[in-house]
Amino acid sequence: MSTPLCLDDSTIGSKPLTGFLCIEPFIHDYVTVQALETALDCQLIEQLINTPYKEVDLKNAFPQLEALSMLLHLLSGANILSLEDDYWSISTDFKEAIPYLDLLKAKIEFANLVAPDLLQQFPLFLQNMPEFIQKANVFELFAYNRCFKITEENIKATQRWMRFTTSLTRHEARVIAHHYDFKSIKKHIDIGGNSGEFALQLCKTYPQLESTIIDLPVVCEVGKRHLLAEPENHRITFIAADALTAQLPTLQDIVTFKSILHDWPIEACQQFIFQAAQTLKKGGEILICERGCLNLKKPVPYGLLPMLLFNRSFREAEDYRQLLTQAGFINIKIKVIELETPFFLISAKLT
Repeated sequence: MSTPLCLDDSTIGSKPLTGFLCIEPFIHDYVTVQALETALDCQLIEQLINTPYKEVDLKNAFPQLEALSMLLHLLSGANILSLEDDYWSISTDFKEAIPYLDLLKAKIEFANLVAPDLLQQFPLFLQNMPEFIQKANVFELFAYNRCFKITEENIKATQRWMRFTTSLTRHEARVIAHHYDFKSIKKHIDIGGNSGEFALQLCKTYPQLESTIIDLPVVCEVGKRHLLAEPENHRITFIAADALTAQLPTLQDIVTFKSILHDWPIEACQQFIFQAAQTLKKGGEILICERGCLNLKKPVPYGLLPMLLFNRSFREAEDYRQLLTQAGFINIKIKVIELETPFFLISAKLT
């Protein structure tokens, strides 16, 4: 792997590289999450961002909140609001989270979708995962069967789950762009590239980069719409194809897999990596970006319930090393980045 791009280890621009992690303490428990979601939905948080208010004035502004006082004190106990001289305002710590409200809202919504299934079926979740998947409602969200025929109904259904993946990827991609050097790379394929957000963030950082997204037809259509207003969209191409079997563009400098391989059995992962080798030029690179397992020696925060749901799918980095070795890749390197969970960057070169 090339020498990492020379950026300060702790910041991108004026914000910390992993500044988005500041939201995690505010989505740690059920009651706080529900109070915060209520405050966000009714725009109470928005009301207080710039101006402190007395409680009486907030009662006039939000007459629908009969238990406003309870809500304010719940938010205060969670260090989201503070009370000083009878004026309510956003706490100093929560002000750090304001730039990441898109991610905060997505994590809350996703956790709230997962929670009922785990509450009702937790023994089954531990005993029989295939049966749990059949009974759990959350998996109806990921209706991949609706990703083949482009209709407005299918687009709307697909957009819903893609909002979650895009919000996560937006912030993870900036970390990856810092830790992996793309500055000598021009031709890039992102297999399972989803909305194109990963490619977008790479293209924002590396102006020479040209990216191609491989994904299902409806996913590609949603991705095109997502990037429509972005200045970098002319450097990002979508190809609707089955990346396990299709003939993909060749002579690429790098192929990336961002949070996709954990969804597939090991045999399919091997085929994906073989396909990647066919697209690369000699000496080309592969980069696998995947989450590691949760540390179950610690309590699992409410906001990480989706990660618990998929925890058995996350592999060890060494599993990917073996697959890469079998496919003829060399110079395999593994970097572990600590985000909400361990995050692996596994890179290798094609001989």
